[in-house]
Amino acid sequence: MTLKRQHQSIAGVLVLLLFAALVPAAQAATILPGVLYFSTFQNQGGTGGGTLTTNVWSIPFVYDSTAGLCLGTTGPVTTCPAGDPVPTAIKTLSGADGLVFDPNDATLKTLLIGEQNSNKVAQLSTDGSTLTEQLADGTPPSDEGQAYGVAVTPDKTKLLTLPNDDGKSTTNNVNVSPLNPLGVGVPHATSPATFIKGVAFIGDTAYWGDAVDMTVSGFFGTLDMSNPTFVVSQSSIVDDTGDGAGQGALPSHGLTYDSFSGCMILSSQDQIWQLCPELDGAFHIVAKVSTGSACSHPTGNPDCSQVNWDQTTVDGAGHLFAANNDGDLLFIDYSKSATKSISDPSNYSKLQFLAVALDDIANVIAPQASGCPATKGFWHNHSWPTGSVTVGGVVYSGAPDDTMTIGGITYSQADLLSLLPTGSRSQAGGKGFRIGGSQLIAAILNIANGAPDSPSLDATISAMNTELMGHDLRGSKPSKPLNADLIGFGATLDDYNDSAAALGCTEGAPGD
Repeated sequence: MTLKRQHQSIAGVLVLLLFAALVPAAQAATILPGVLYFSTFQNQGGTGGGTLTTNVWSIPFVYDSTAGLCLGTTGPVTTCPAGDPVPTAIKTLSGADGLVFDPNDATLKTLLIGEQNSNKVAQLSTDGSTLTEQLADGTPPSDEGQAYGVAVTPDKTKLLTLPNDDGKSTTNNVNVSPLNPLGVGVPHATSPATFIKGVAFIGDTAYWGDAVDMTVSGFFGTLDMSNPTFVVSQSSIVDDTGDGAGQGALPSHGLTYDSFSGCMILSSQDQIWQLCPELDGAFHIVAKVSTGSACSHPTGNPDCSQVNWDQTTVDGAGHLFAANNDGDLLFIDYSKSATKSISDPSNYSKLQFLAVALDDIANVIAPQASGCPATKGFWHNHSWPTGSVTVGGVVYSGAPDDTMTIGGITYSQADLLSLLPTGSRSQAGGKGFRIGGSQLIAAILNIANGAPDSPSLDATISAMNTELMGHDLRGSKPSKPLNADLIGFGATLDDYNDSAAALGCTEGAPGD
């Protein structure tokens, strides 16, 4: 959480969020593809005479065992794209800081964002098309309300937002907004009064940190939210690295719980630490990563001097991303570490520039898809998923109707089943409606059933849906260009639908 400073011409805060799914061992080269969602902190609220510009972005990535981490690509690679990363603009908000997935959207297509000193919370679709905003603490903008860091309670019913201006927020508020639907937040004072900057959960227990931007001067402990005034307690700290660090000397600005190691990841200044609960009741500092004050992209970067690992995000499988206010992104693969340590010398790591004014990273783990894809023949003969889903403009209603809207036309389950033939593709007779349409239907059902999704898959479905606008799949063979396109799309989706064996899972198994 970076606060606007008087001497800066760029204000605001940036956040970064990981959305990734592990790829099966059968695809030996690529082990981690996904999308990073992040925000930039320039011109927050349009203050300082600046004009609001895009501050929520995305960029695809692939972690490849040969090439390492490559930003800006969606498939297996042996060399990374040249030049600076080119992210995709999503939205311009009145500010952007803490950013997490809304856990009530199982498809991971909705973000929750703190809009800084505008005192707003945004609920934003990942494609930027849908936006809901509410006040973070019920007071109007220009009052002391703020929404910087964000965290979601384990029961998925509440969003916590945190102030970042110690001088302005006189009541040390932790704002609590209802979720599903998003509502106006309520401020809560802390006792003793503490300017909390980050919150993360281990089980149902909330933990807090309060290190100021670009300092290693923080405290860490538990946060009891059972009463209107939240009770702040400090945890016992033991430094196993031998440096003797303890309360008051922690990089506890950003907090992320890592289920892979069972530890907290703390971050601030040029430090990222691993803090683990042990049987003695204390939290032990077991690993420290120090990156120094160097900025990898000094040219044209007015924030190069702001060395501050503002937030981290993990995937629960031993992969960590960290975002620095100076624009740098750090990736660490500690999945093979015997001690699950982020500082293991054998770890792969990469530090590289991502974007000017880079700041926060999501501090909530994105759930991984756990279902298994199935072929169109499977879905012709098995019960369909009960939950609804929207992918690339295609809408599946789920139970009880099981309808699907493709290209703006809604099809009944009976219509859809008529397009899901069993047997070989040759029976389709070269008809794109049958070849492409049947694979599209199966792919949507697979995603609704919890099978892994990917940006490239979404892009294929979106392109297909666009070409099918106004074309009825129940009609005769489509025109030649469309027919050829649909056959090509069908081949791509067939590979996905028929990937159960490569994934090593049971065809059609539902996600958790």
